[in-house]
Amino acid sequence: MNPCKTEGYISTIDLTANYSFDDVTQTRATLVPQRISFELVNSPLKSNDKDYVNFTAFYDVDRLNFGYEDQFSIDYKKETNACYALAKIKDFLFIEVVKAKPLFFERPETNLLYNQTIKSSELDNFFGFDIQEAKVVFEFKEQDKTIKINSKTDQLLASGKFASGRINIPCKKVSEDTFETTNETEKQLFSSQNLKKEWMKKGCSRLLINYNQEQLQLEVYFFAE
Repeated sequence: MNPCKTEGYISTIDLTANYSFDDVTQTRATLVPQRISFELVNSPLKSNDKDYVNFTAFYDVDRLNFGYEDQFSIDYKKETNACYALAKIKDFLFIEVVKAKPLFFERPETNLLYNQTIKSSELDNFFGFDIQEAKVVFEFKEQDKTIKINSKTDQLLASGKFASGRINIPCKKVSEDTFETTNETEKQLFSSQNLKKEWMKKGCSRLLINYNQEQLQLEVYFFAE
């Protein structure tokens, strides 16, 4: 069952508006809904939920603010009861979002800049989601055997133009290019080079793969359009 599915319709929304006839026009409006949703159109982050055409997120809010100088702002409730449609990237990465912050014309704070996974100009006028926690599942071939990877991300930016982030794969380093991970039933061995080739075949670019010995995880940085 999809916890985001909501039946019914909005009958009324409280609205306040102010307009000034001074030398400088000052117009402000406030909408007071109880719950709102955002969706990404033409994004590489697609919906993997039959109930939603595009990736959609829901939040409880106090008000929406529209101002003459400020483009747009949202006052969220203390408990947002956030809910997210299941998602996918390139029909390859299947994503269950746990926590995401909507950003509207706001530059994200990210360390993806430091390893050139993303360009500074691509963060200007950002409109999308800063996904701070999500489960990520994907499969790829390793010597004619299908390897299923259960991973996570704590850094994933998704807008209408691109998706870019870091996928953390829990595993042990067995040799220079061999890693061991465990799925629901068995231990699996895979090569980071084969992993990189598979991601490139799926349309991901700017790939960087590092092994974090302290966290015992393989970190895959990527960019997708």
